[in-house]
Amino acid sequence: MGQMAMILQWIWLPTPPLLVCVICLGILFVDWFIQQRGWLESTNLRRLLTGTIGGYGLIGVYATLFQMVIHRIIG
Repeated sequence: MGQMAMILQWIWLPTPPLLVCVICLGILFVDWFIQQRGWLESTNLRRLLTGTIGGYGLIGVYATLFQMVIHRIIG
């Protein structure tokens, strides 16, 4: 869901700053870390929310890198 939302946003709106995308991925990492340590069990709602946020951030990073490469190629 997050990946699709970011792709649709990327088509019509500017890409969010790279820092925002990295923060979104950080939220996904923190959720994974909490589960890995056994501090808190995951729920379906948490998986949905963190997965959506992480997917949004991942595609945002891809879009930013893609734009950077295109600008370097084109000049």
